[in-house]
Amino acid sequence: MAAEQGRARKGGRAQVAAEGQNGRKAEIIEAGYRVVQKSGHKSLTFRSIADEAKVPLGSTTYYFTDKTDLLRAILLYGKERTEARYDRIVRALRNGAPVLDTVAEMVEAVTLHDHSGLVRDYELFLSGFDDEALSDVCRDWTLISRRALSPFLPEAVRDTLPILLEGIFLVSAKTGRAFPADEVRALMAPLFRPT
Repeated sequence: MAAEQGRARKGGRAQVAAEGQNGRKAEIIEAGYRVVQKSGHKSLTFRSIADEAKVPLGSTTYYFTDKTDLLRAILLYGKERTEARYDRIVRALRNGAPVLDTVAEMVEAVTLHDHSGLVRDYELFLSGFDDEALSDVCRDWTLISRRALSPFLPEAVRDTLPILLEGIFLVSAKTGRAFPADEVRALMAPLFRPT
């Protein structure tokens, strides 16, 4: 009995230590994400991220072998944010929400209320294509909207609507333009009209 309690305590300490390490790594990734938002991807250095995360410089190099490794983790974090956004849409669509309205409201929310996040995500996304070691993450990122929305779309628009959405997001990220839901509905409506 005492031996089992001792093992449980050791396992507990090990688990807390592991969670602490994962927490520190997550803090570093999130700090990198913020650095991109504030200063762009070209300003990403181990030092800038350590300063933003308020961790020793050695912590960044402990968790990430080089800048590409760190940038990959930050890209994956941004990609996960996008996937989470589409997961919320999928849940709404499964509950019977209309595709046009649900997608239009998401675009408005992103371009109007989370514009800085959109700019940061596109900055990361586009920078990743410039590095062969990261382009796989970016190529996969381009498929998120298609994978999420395809089951709810007519065959004829399964490729077109995701491309339109990416174009809207890119225009917003690069120009600062917000896209109200009514305007997005008007842009998407012709895709859903019978031919």
